[in-house]
Amino acid sequence: MMTKFVTELQALFVEGGWVLWGLIALAFGIAFALISIWKSLQEISSQQLDAVDEFYFAKPRRRIPFAFALIGAAPLIGLLGTVLGVLTTFTGLSGVTNRTPIDVISQGISEALITTQAGLIIAVPALITCTLLKNRFETLQQKAKV
Repeated sequence: MMTKFVTELQALFVEGGWVLWGLIALAFGIAFALISIWKSLQEISSQQLDAVDEFYFAKPRRRIPFAFALIGAAPLIGLLGTVLGVLTTFTGLSGVTNRTPIDVISQGISEALITTQAGLIIAVPALITCTLLKNRFETLQQKAKV
């Protein structure tokens, strides 16, 4: 069972091309940013809100826009993979490769779909999570001002 999963995962990475690897790296960057924001908000909520000063709000204030920028890049990089996959498909249609056209066409379509899906799978949950963290941050800021 596990060997089948690993084999499928390896095939996915090969078919996804180099753009999929970039998306995976981006996913780790997004995860790091969101975890950092979450930890910062945990520190804030554990303090007395009347004693919270700019020191506690500085890190989330910087990292939230950074996380949103990373999240916005995920579907765009997925789109880049889609374009590269379509270019591979057209190369297969033109028949200028050593391989059979249907192999090149199917590889291009696979790359396009995998990278598009990966970009959306990374971006949508991360966007929801970051929005929730941003709302929590704004709530804490409002409580600290009162």
